[in-house]
Amino acid sequence: MLHAACFGRVAVPVPDQPGFVANRLLFAYLKRAMQLLSWGVPPRDLEEATGFLGAWWQPLRRLDEIGLDTALRVGKYLVGPKWSHGGSFSSDWDLLVTWVSCGRLGRKSGEGFYQYPEGDREGIPADCLPSPTNPQLHPELERYLHTRRASRGAEPVWVVAALLLPVVAEVYHLWSRAKVADLGVIDALSVGGLLLPPETGGLVSWVKAWPVEAVRAAFSRVFELGWCTKEEIEAWELLRKGLEHL
Repeated sequence: MLHAACFGRVAVPVPDQPGFVANRLLFAYLKRAMQLLSWGVPPRDLEEATGFLGAWWQPLRRLDEIGLDTALRVGKYLVGPKWSHGGSFSSDWDLLVTWVSCGRLGRKSGEGFYQYPEGDREGIPADCLPSPTNPQLHPELERYLHTRRASRGAEPVWVVAALLLPVVAEVYHLWSRAKVADLGVIDALSVGGLLLPPETGGLVSWVKAWPVEAVRAAFSRVFELGWCTKEEIEAWELLRKGLEHL
């Protein structure tokens, strides 16, 4: 901690486990984004629904910044069987697998979910934030959407709820299994590590602040659409109730 302080940073102690904490939360989010794409949610809806949190929380933009090849490797390492079926990546990840095999690796190769101009292929900048560019969504995404049962007209609040539910569920699992004893660590990491806007607070602060009945209604709609699991909603309820006693 003293070493981190010398560099003007705050060290957050976390257990030694695959992905520690921040990556476990991040890849739960990215996995759900890929599922929503495979279920027919238009890529523009995914990006626009999350734009209020900044470019770093637009899931397709973030995958491009990480690198699609890196995302595949890290995802398979972190959650293994959860992301694969029968020894290979499930249909949720077919697009990513195909694009990586074609050399479309994200911003560093000039093509991923977005297309990048020649002078904007340097990869993640030093401050870990996407540079102020205006890349265009790849035209092949529209063709990919035509192979799915398109879910056009999805309300942004449903998209955001579907993306955040597996993250909240992972927060609950880390806490309930004593992998993270202090939920304040999750808040610190979701702002400092996952780059949520500081003014919004972290993920745990969100769970405490959300109006329960409105959120429950949104989650119920997401469940009806088949965009989440019953277990994820139950994890949110348990985390919310647990926070009432802290």
